[in-house]
Amino acid sequence: MKDEILFTNEDSVAIIAPHPDDECIGAAGVLIKIPSQTDVYVVTDGCYGNKNRSAKEEARLRREWFEEEMSIVKPHNWFWLGIEDTKVSDNPDFATQIDFKRYTKVFLPWGKSLHPDHRATYESCLSQIKQQNASKAEYYMYEVCAPFHNPRYYIDITDTIDKKLELIRCHREMEYEIRQITLLNQFRASQLHEHTDCKCIEAFDKVEIFV
Repeated sequence: MKDEILFTNEDSVAIIAPHPDDECIGAAGVLIKIPSQTDVYVVTDGCYGNKNRSAKEEARLRREWFEEEMSIVKPHNWFWLGIEDTKVSDNPDFATQIDFKRYTKVFLPWGKSLHPDHRATYESCLSQIKQQNASKAEYYMYEVCAPFHNPRYYIDITDTIDKKLELIRCHREMEYEIRQITLLNQFRASQLHEHTDCKCIEAFDKVEIFV
């Protein structure tokens, strides 16, 4: 990694989250740095996140927890697209609800994630970006818990890691993930050998769009 993602007052940003919580796990640095310039899109309802609850109850809780997070971070706008959890690949048209031309930077889940919802979200968005001829924006992939290969870009969250954890804790039952996420952010910072003042970073890779 060598390039820091920087923002200006002219930026208009979107974070596309396959599940309610991915936005703060993978891209909290964006949310915290420029909330008033950031829109958040949550693709699924997360209804199968806990096998000990009914899908209906889990979906209700996941939305409640997500709204609590949004009330803290106060983004420009947020959108709950409501696709059934695990069914993104069956509903690729969700991406038609996103006007990608509105944005200068868009943050997507990793296209090679082991999670099928993450891959399907990435692929559906990429297809729609090409259909909209929206290649002028910068597109980045973010990590969710598991590291991906050779990230080239980063956001320094050394001074905002506590805020990030506050947002994640809105989504209950996340204690194990919080440790895993913190260790990943610290590990990524250790790879920035020339920036020893960075203690926690989020890692990203850029998506080159050819329309």
